[in-house]
Amino acid sequence: MVEDPYIGLVKVNQEKRGQGVGRAMLRFLEEFLRENEFRVLMSSSQVNEPRAQEWHRKMGFQESGIVVGINKGGIGEVFFTKPL
Repeated sequence: MVEDPYIGLVKVNQEKRGQGVGRAMLRFLEEFLRENEFRVLMSSSQVNEPRAQEWHRKMGFQESGIVVGINKGGIGEVFFTKPL
């Protein structure tokens, strides 16, 4: 059984942000996944991380649900999917 790939963390050093590094990493991953016949990529961010959510949407991810209280301190998680 093949499972859908999931991005656990995307982090770009502060001095490199805004230069397309995150977009390039994602593009590389998506190309690899398509070549290996994956059709969807999943990811998430905590509900209190609006910049991370904005990045996901900017990269073409669509919000697919929220799990309330899953993280430390009762913080929820927003899940995203991106068709490949």
